[in-house]
Amino acid sequence: MPRPTEEAIAATKSSFIADLLLQPSRKSMSIEEDIEIRIKYKLRGGIYDSFTREAWQAAWYKHDIMLRLISHVEVLKKGVPSSSITGKLKFVKKGKLYWTRNPDLTDNVTNRIWAFVVDEDSNPRFFDQEDKVKEALFDFERVITVKGSKIGKGKKKIYAKAEVKWGRHIYVEKGKVSATSPPVEIEVE
Repeated sequence: MPRPTEEAIAATKSSFIADLLLQPSRKSMSIEEDIEIRIKYKLRGGIYDSFTREAWQAAWYKHDIMLRLISHVEVLKKGVPSSSITGKLKFVKKGKLYWTRNPDLTDNVTNRIWAFVVDEDSNPRFFDQEDKVKEALFDFERVITVKGSKIGKGKKKIYAKAEVKWGRHIYVEKGKVSATSPPVEIEVE
């Protein structure tokens, strides 16, 4: 793998997790019930900005055809010390490059490289716009079911921690970013 450029190193340093939200399906529940918790966040900054058609073209000719994002998410209960409700959950997304003959996707003869996304459930998703490819690859949303007994009786504050890491490519250096969501109060009776 060729060394990343100075721009690729700068892209890694400016990457971050944005809009990390933890959204429970309801604010109160009994200890026997299950609750669904939606976790949403976006990977933005340099890695998002550098994943363009020009970068795909350059990467294709250097045999750098897959960007793999490994994300770990954990829901925690606030306290001293904080305790994990879900444990670390791992999700993997892949952006793969391919050569296409589709005239709707190519603007000229030399720019025939396109990307598709393989989501956390191993489903390939094809798009006809660069922005949609980036949105599918860099936006994360997961619904987790948690038992009330894992949270414990009383009013509890819970929050999420998210971490995303990726390997070295010609358009971005190896990196890892993390973030913590604002706490949300849940009452368990």
